[in-house]
Amino acid sequence: MTLASGTKLGPYEILSLIGSGGMGEVYRARDTRLARDVAIKLVAGVTGHDARTRLLQEARSAAALNHPHICTLHEIGDADGRLFIVMEYIDGRPLSQLLGEGVPPATDRRSDIWAIGVVLYEMVAGRRPFGGDTLFELSSAILRDEPEPLASRVPAPLPAVIWRCLAKDPALRYQHAGEVRAALEAIAMLTTTKSPASRPRSAHVSKRPRTAKSRIRAIAVLPLDNLSRDPDQEYFADGMTEALIGAVAQIEGLRVISRTSIIRYKATQKSLPEIARDLKVDGIIAGSVRRERPLPASSAE
Repeated sequence: MTLASGTKLGPYEILSLIGSGGMGEVYRARDTRLARDVAIKLVAGVTGHDARTRLLQEARSAAALNHPHICTLHEIGDADGRLFIVMEYIDGRPLSQLLGEGVPPATDRRSDIWAIGVVLYEMVAGRRPFGGDTLFELSSAILRDEPEPLASRVPAPLPAVIWRCLAKDPALRYQHAGEVRAALEAIAMLTTTKSPASRPRSAHVSKRPRTAKSRIRAIAVLPLDNLSRDPDQEYFADGMTEALIGAVAQIEGLRVISRTSIIRYKATQKSLPEIARDLKVDGIIAGSVRRERPLPASSAE
């Protein structure tokens, strides 16, 4: 039964009906204590102790979320046997009205990168990275939780690529699908027989002066230089760097500086000893790479 304007639910006064559906009805209401408008959802078909407990768990999951595209949940209440959820009221237009006018595509490629990460994780783990029994629980897991670690049988650099795709902050993800492809190609090159068509050209390790009893405990892998100077191959150089960081990170007892910390040294004029002091590391891996394109079949001898 639709509530009439002026109906009271505890300290909330119903103003108007916003919308209704199979899950219940949503009203615009006035919080008489704080003098603000709120949205109240009357949940349909929630009866019994177990059902109410489950709804409370969902409400707690939703209340824990903090995201610009998710409305804030204020509280869950019960007035005269009516269970309701109080949420932030956001004034806007119905979706049907927007669809009628046409919605311009807003397709951010970084959300596609995240989707690639989800697929890669499921391919190597046999399960999805995030889960939940309800939409609220799933949303909460995506926004707050990290996926379970991958099995040790997964090639060492691959988890680093997947974690970067799944980064919570879009700015920390790969910015182009080509970068993901380059990283995966670099991993394949490092974990299989190297082909002459793509190979590192040179690499060396710079170390701080050490005593006989000291050893390298922290190391940085600097961005590999693209010898070809072909801008299209920058993705490959970055992918090789990412794969190399992931491989070195598997060495037990060795701390490897993250990619976000070393990226600023790409094409830097600083010397290796200066960089080592900046990063507080005992050693640096630096090098260059060039991907040689195979000759066309018609030109090959």
